[in-house]
Amino acid sequence: MLTWLRALGLAALLLAPGCGGGDPVVLTVGPRTVTVSQFEQSFWQAAAHDSTLGPDLAGLQKYADQRVEELLILVLAEKAEPELEYVRQDRLEGYREQLMVEHLRDVEYGDAYDVTDKDLERAYELLGTRRKLRLIQLPSEQEAREVQRALREGAAFARVAEHRSVDERTKASGGELGWLTYTDLPPEDQDEVFTLAPGERTRILPRGDTFVIYQVDEVEPNQARGTLEAEKSKLEQGIIHRRLLQSRRDYETRLLEQYHYQLNPAQVAWLTVYMREKTANAIRGADAIAQAEERDGMLWSPSQIPWEGMPVAPADTGRVVATFDPPDGRVVPLLVFDQLMTKPIPTWPLFKTTADVEALIRSLVLERLEVREATNRGYGELPEIQYQVQLREDEIRRRQYLRNEYRDPLRPDSLEIEASYRQRIREFTTPESRVFVALNVKTEEGAAKAARLLRSGMPLDEIKKQFAPADSFFSTPPTGTAPMVEGASPRLDDVLFALRLNEVSEPVSIGNSWTVGQPIRIIPESVQPLEEVRGKIIATIVDRRQEEELAKALAEARKEYPISINQSALAKVRPRKPR
Repeated sequence: MLTWLRALGLAALLLAPGCGGGDPVVLTVGPRTVTVSQFEQSFWQAAAHDSTLGPDLAGLQKYADQRVEELLILVLAEKAEPELEYVRQDRLEGYREQLMVEHLRDVEYGDAYDVTDKDLERAYELLGTRRKLRLIQLPSEQEAREVQRALREGAAFARVAEHRSVDERTKASGGELGWLTYTDLPPEDQDEVFTLAPGERTRILPRGDTFVIYQVDEVEPNQARGTLEAEKSKLEQGIIHRRLLQSRRDYETRLLEQYHYQLNPAQVAWLTVYMREKTANAIRGADAIAQAEERDGMLWSPSQIPWEGMPVAPADTGRVVATFDPPDGRVVPLLVFDQLMTKPIPTWPLFKTTADVEALIRSLVLERLEVREATNRGYGELPEIQYQVQLREDEIRRRQYLRNEYRDPLRPDSLEIEASYRQRIREFTTPESRVFVALNVKTEEGAAKAARLLRSGMPLDEIKKQFAPADSFFSTPPTGTAPMVEGASPRLDDVLFALRLNEVSEPVSIGNSWTVGQPIRIIPESVQPLEEVRGKIIATIVDRRQEEELAKALAEARKEYPISINQSALAKVRPRKPR
């Protein structure tokens, strides 16, 4: 299956001059033009995130109007600021490399998405049985080889699992997983396990940073298997997942071999010990979760960089832990620490073995080699990639222009901010809220009785015992309601918000029953201080001013620059991206 980028490349080829009638211009805004193929690319992307851009002529027309305004701003931006700021150029280059690498990966293993009927039929056949399995999970490949050798020599699988497996869920039961079907297993293990007969074991299989060995104890029919159509989606996902893992593994191995990647074992061993000591105080895993605090609905870890200054001593910066073909074919400790810093601190490895350092080195080398390989193949010159980069550059240029020409100059001064704060004070005020205990009874007489008992200090559970089921008594928990502001319960507001703290109301008629309330907590009105809302006030003022000033600038630009939407070309635009 072609990815969207390859599909766009094919579309560009078919629409190119001389192929299928050329690539007519849809939009013209001053010196800027947009062709059918270019319009399609940007429309498909925009429509994926904007439900108002329907896959029809109306959606295309709406987007055309949006693009006209975007291009007008871009023309003004290029006139006002011909050069992009350096930091923005750097980000743009990173985006170009990202697109090139995505295309490289698609070329190398994009066919993993091509699932045939034969593939599905084979997977469906394997789903026809279920197997009783055992598992041994081991922390290193060396230990896995030792265990495999012991099993070949006659060691009992269950006993070895009890003593050697690191899978806490199953080791106590001798590695027993129970009865599983084909789709119950990780996709990368499915074919390996479900082609075995009872008593047979798999080879050593990688699983993340560990290694596993399965044994099949029993096999029986899978009576719960649905039809091929019912199981198709799940089977297809598993096939794709498995192929992607294997294809990516093979591709990375080829790439590393092609550029003669080599580790320096002695230096890797030194760096493992060094990084273990340097990161010893980092808060990781469960400790980080336990110490996390909630802010704005998200968990924030207290983890901090566990060293001060440079992570590597000057005397050690020249050590070479790995090499690959030049240029820049040397990996030094600082680069490995840089790679570590791209990962959240709670997920850092413990550096118990050299495998942790080797994984970091491998990932940073692959990042560099993928960019180099994509560059060597000329993927940066592909029209579809160049256009995507141009779209990103246009967006960056527009933002730079709006910031420098409008947002920064239009920022309000302190007096304006303070005046706006006073005018909008109600917006920043949280009104008084109250927590109530409430009791509801079928009759007014019963409610009056409940009120007397509540005033006497009797607990709610005891009050409830004073009523028969026929009284239809119910109440809030002793902790009361959630905090309520005036207006949340209009029929009770006049009564409940007139009460003092812990004062009990008289019965209030609510439909066919009567309610008694008691405020057990009053949360006073509060006002956010200016400093907390300063940013919001500034943004509101700047947004309004920018909208006004930009509207004037665009009105003038429409007079100055020719604008046209070619309706016949727009009709040729495909509103849906081809599969």
